[in-house]
Amino acid sequence: MKKIFAFLFLTLAFITSIVAQKRVELGGNIGLQFGTVTIVNISPSAGYWFTNYLMGGIDLTYLYSHDSRKGGYKGSTYGIDIIGKLYPYHNFYLEANYSNLNTGLSSIGVVKDRIWTKALLIGGGYSQQLSEKVFLNFSILWDVIGEEWYPFDNPLIRAGIVTRL
Repeated sequence: MKKIFAFLFLTLAFITSIVAQKRVELGGNIGLQFGTVTIVNISPSAGYWFTNYLMGGIDLTYLYSHDSRKGGYKGSTYGIDIIGKLYPYHNFYLEANYSNLNTGLSSIGVVKDRIWTKALLIGGGYSQQLSEKVFLNFSILWDVIGEEWYPFDNPLIRAGIVTRL
């Protein structure tokens, strides 16, 4: 029990020291689509600025989808992405993103099995400053692995809001 408390204390101390350095970025994406195909996407993110030009972090993803067409699909996808961004010129950035998602395989509307899929997303984007610490990010990414069951098609177009602490 003492080891658990010591681990939690050290983890909290480490996180506090990172936040105190003011190099942390928090944010994410929310996506909604309603109609014949309904999609709800929640993707929080956290990153750390190693230098003024290099940021790395993680994205968590949860996606619920329901297709009400004949033989439609109803299920969820969840997973984690490891991201890296390099800012070579002002607000423009290059991005590499390793994505590992668990998705359901449907057989006439019912999820029978679940599999882990992976993707290596490469691309770039632009970060528009909205206030002193809030930014709107736009990215265009391509999956260079092309795994059959990865749930998204090329190109992936993303937008999200982040705040730099």
